[in-house]
Amino acid sequence: MKVEIAVSCHYFQRRMSWMISSLLEQLGEIPQLVFNVAYDERTGNPTTEQTLHFFDSLPKSSNIVIDFKHTPYVGTETLQYRGLVRNRQLAESDADFIFFSDCDMVFGPRWFEKLLPFLEENKNDKRMFYTGRYSMPVGDADKLVAAHKYPYRVRDPFGKAKGARLKKRRNCGAGFCQIVSVKSMRENFDGLYIPPNNCRDYSWEKKYQKAKSDVTFRRRVGRVSMPLPYLYHLNHIRDNDTKTHTEVQR
Repeated sequence: MKVEIAVSCHYFQRRMSWMISSLLEQLGEIPQLVFNVAYDERTGNPTTEQTLHFFDSLPKSSNIVIDFKHTPYVGTETLQYRGLVRNRQLAESDADFIFFSDCDMVFGPRWFEKLLPFLEENKNDKRMFYTGRYSMPVGDADKLVAAHKYPYRVRDPFGKAKGARLKKRRNCGAGFCQIVSVKSMRENFDGLYIPPNNCRDYSWEKKYQKAKSDVTFRRRVGRVSMPLPYLYHLNHIRDNDTKTHTEVQR
């Protein structure tokens, strides 16, 4: 089974390095993984291209297959509307399931081992699957991330994240864990994450970034909570807090 993790990265390359590092420490039998990143070309320190090439060049593990997939944009005209980006990622996917996520999440070492049988048992369900997250204070997450020079493979990212102060959140949030059958999306929902004429995401060039297309997506397809461990969230300052767009490196 192939699972494609679809994220967008705009100045989140350092936190994304923690996410990828946690994927490289998965244990047991897991799906074949595709890590698909949408990004503005040559942006960030390090850039997304440099980050993905770094991880792709690391020695391969016998039980972990990760294909790194680039979804580049020139400028942010489309990238700022996450629902439209996810439309493209879904359209170009050849996976069995697509896992829409944020690029600041950390997985426990047996998370995908537990995900695999759940997806096999529910492969004909057209609804999306989700779990909750543990979110740490922004300052704590900033200190963890600042401890390294990137690109960098973080060792035991789950242990480091688990040891921080954490707040349990059961809601879906802005769409950090939304897993859905690619076949079902094409057969039942026109192959679209969000109808292009009903994308409610805020334009950060006009106001500030706020992803609201995820709510529309969940209402369209329905949702099911998975009996899986929660993810760990490397929290950060966000546009919704400051009511203005920020492009600091995170």
